[in-house]
Amino acid sequence: MTDIQQQNTGGRLDWRKLPPHERWNWWEQLWKDAVRLRDRYRLVLRSDWWQDDIQVETLAALAALVNGYDSGAWNDPLAKLRLLYELDRIRHLLRGGEAVFDPDRDRGHFAQHELEIGCEPDDELFR
Repeated sequence: MTDIQQQNTGGRLDWRKLPPHERWNWWEQLWKDAVRLRDRYRLVLRSDWWQDDIQVETLAALAALVNGYDSGAWNDPLAKLRLLYELDRIRHLLRGGEAVFDPDRDRGHFAQHELEIGCEPDDELFR
């Protein structure tokens, strides 16, 4: 399992050393993954989860694991069961924060965060 790579991130589970455009792509993918994982595993994410390094790293790691199974790169039913058993512990890592995450309401705050940490969106998306 040392070759785990999150899709669309160049294999990185951390965004800090990415150039601004790749950083934006990384965060956009994490947003999509967070919404998908929230719905799929009934995770109660909190507003501003992107401000908490533990929550960000937890979501990035969980997305990488799930993508490995979903893509067929891994086919280990026992390991998948261990992941499912770990969901309660994962929920514990994601519990910090006051308000419940709402993608529609929180998207503007998330976009502001991306700008504050030096993300540069792909210009082609805005043409």
